[in-house]
Amino acid sequence: MKGLVAVVGLVLLAGMGAYAGDLEMFAGAGPGGAALGEINAAITLYNAIIADLNETPTIDGTVPLIPHLGAGIGYYAGEQFWMTDSLAIGGKLEYFRTETSTSGATQAGMRRRRLRSISAARSLGSSSPGGSTSSPPG
Repeated sequence: MKGLVAVVGLVLLAGMGAYAGDLEMFAGAGPGGAALGEINAAITLYNAIIADLNETPTIDGTVPLIPHLGAGIGYYAGEQFWMTDSLAIGGKLEYFRTETSTSGATQAGMRRRRLRSISAARSLGSSSPGGSTSSPPG
């Protein structure tokens, strides 16, 4: 349902461009960069705990370490309305996501434990630039 709303919204915005004159729309996707240092530091701490449990002789089974979060894919879309030849007002919407996970099972005596860990980072943001000094399209 969200996809349908997004497509209908983009079609309506694209149609407005014919009536608005100097309305510039843009969209794209690519590798997203985000500061994941604090999240990866927590993952390193969890990996130390998992490594200690894997080395404990009274526990059978191993759990793979959690890979660090890296670059994911980012999407963006926006529009600018050129009020004059050198002033544009607009906005931009951005979305970024990356994910990592691990799972495994251990057994200590008669007790069996399952471990499943999923770490994800998501970012949804918007910006509204004050103006632009470049020339409009066309």
